[in-house]
Amino acid sequence: MLAAMVKRGFDQAATKEEITGLKREMALFRDQLERLGADVHDIKITLGLMTRAVASQEVEIKNLQHRMVRIEKKVGLAR
Repeated sequence: MLAAMVKRGFDQAATKEEITGLKREMALFRDQLERLGADVHDIKITLGLMTRAVASQEVEIKNLQHRMVRIEKKVGLAR
């Protein structure tokens, strides 16, 4: 009975080839994860720059709208 249990345990154990394959898959997964991390870093940098540019453009648009309202009032085209 004990011998049968031990045999079943060994029968269910992974082979050296299975372990080697798993290690290879894990290495590929790790490489992909590292590339994903680098991509996320690049996106964060780009997004930060774009956010600042949009904020600057919004301020400029508000200034131009304010100027347009004043000019329209001066020429009699007030809204």
